[in-house]
Amino acid sequence: MAKKKKVLLLAHEDLYGGGTRQTFHVLQALCRRPDCEPVLVSNAADTWLGRQVAEHCPRLRTHYTALIGRAIHPAKDFAVLCYLLGVFLRERPHTVLVSGVKLIGLAGVAGWLARVPNTVAVIRGEGARPGSRMLKAIYAMEWFVAKLGVRFVTVSDYIRGQMLAHGLCGPEKVAAVHDGTELPQAPPPPRGALRQRFGIPDGAVVVGRLVDGKRYDHFVAAMAPVCRDIPDAYGLLVGEGSDRAALQARIDAEGLSNRLFITGFCQDMPAVYAD
Repeated sequence: MAKKKKVLLLAHEDLYGGGTRQTFHVLQALCRRPDCEPVLVSNAADTWLGRQVAEHCPRLRTHYTALIGRAIHPAKDFAVLCYLLGVFLRERPHTVLVSGVKLIGLAGVAGWLARVPNTVAVIRGEGARPGSRMLKAIYAMEWFVAKLGVRFVTVSDYIRGQMLAHGLCGPEKVAAVHDGTELPQAPPPPRGALRQRFGIPDGAVVVGRLVDGKRYDHFVAAMAPVCRDIPDAYGLLVGEGSDRAALQARIDAEGLSNRLFITGFCQDMPAVYAD
């Protein structure tokens, strides 16, 4: 029997977002393949991803460390690099799939040091505002790990085009696999559940997870003149996140508390999409 190829997935997860969902779907798919042996490295078992893995992939081998975080912290990040290097040397994976701006850099270096045959970075967004110093730093990191042999998968042709336009890697090093959300094949639920819940008419604007990078403060600011000029304009921010209190304070300060609503965590996404 041929030896299984070990695929190690790296993901930081603190909220139920698109990247988390995709990581779990990839894990499930790899668990079904007879030629693959998937392994997960993440920040904690007590997260949505950790609980899904425990329930649906009980035999999956996992490595959890609280060292992995989103914020940049040089001492902690060096400790994460050492931790990843240790895991790579113990597991000896054939392929590492990694998402998250900081993890891509750390995994790229650790994979090069451990001589991992394939390190593939999944790029879901540019990670910072256009023209910002942060975006320039991200581009520099991606250029560096590309030189170490990391290949890239982007979720849109636009992001792939930006990487090529900025000379971060050659066209053979980056592929676009269009992102998407799988919807159930059953008939869609009737519209109106969210609007009924908040007592608003049709036409609400629906957006997602409440964290700084999504720039929902701009959305709140833009809704103020819209609501002044259009009496039947309402807005919904669907999701939960670390910026919820600040966003609610901004909504209240703009006088939009009866026109712009935060739903909190929503699990029945088909019903949300129907609205």
